[in-house]
Amino acid sequence: ALTVRERCAGCGGSNALQAARAAAAACRRANLRRAVVLGGSPAARQEALRLAQAAGGPELVFVDGDSRVTEGDARADKARADVVLAWAGTPLPHKVSDLYRRREAGDPPFITVPTTGVGQLFRALEQHARSRRL
Repeated sequence: ALTVRERCAGCGGSNALQAARAAAAACRRANLRRAVVLGGSPAARQEALRLAQAAGGPELVFVDGDSRVTEGDARADKARADVVLAWAGTPLPHKVSDLYRRREAGDPPFITVPTTGVGQLFRALEQHARSRRL
């Protein structure tokens, strides 16, 4: 027998989709439109993008932990972002995350998502959006 949540037409029992919807709503209220996400496995990044689109935002821009990123790349990404999230426990060498962690005037907040999992990424984003002062 299916549980009530599994019968839900809205989420189909998906905790990650529920988290994405809660994050999207909080981001809209906080006027948070773009998040740069550092790391994540290819499958997790694809799932997060799919869920963010299904939930109505925000735009997620991923930086692959295995890619070559320059200081200029990081500055440009931060200039266009409302928040930077480092997805701990996923492929993300310090040589990449340190470029985004360095603080300069006008940089967006830097949040560490302490665990893997797409739902956890969205919960961290929601928590940041809820605490954000406009």
